[in-house]
Amino acid sequence: MAQVTKSLKTSSAVVPALLLTAICLPLGALAAAFVPAPVSYLFVALALICPIATLLQIVFFTFFDRDRLQNEEHVERKMMLTQMRSEIGDSNAVIEAKPAEMLIANPSAAEGNSV
Repeated sequence: MAQVTKSLKTSSAVVPALLLTAICLPLGALAAAFVPAPVSYLFVALALICPIATLLQIVFFTFFDRDRLQNEEHVERKMMLTQMRSEIGDSNAVIEAKPAEMLIANPSAAEGNSV
């Protein structure tokens, strides 16, 4: 159980909202089923607030901050790769080598030998 909660804690910023939705939606629906009609609408509305808020959060993070939808390990690897970009190969750090004619020529084909 501890491993599950650890992975949920570090997976993304949306997980707490999803957990709140998973708790509030069934409780609100259950409460709405057992109370009279005028009050049941209040419980249905309260139960629907959590999924709507979660959906808005997902849409917001999709367009404005995609890293929040990823787990922490992914974001850390991405940050390490952006810091290492000059070591990996940047357009400013690339050195173009001049090809040597002897290295790219095929001597067997030039002499007319068939394999």
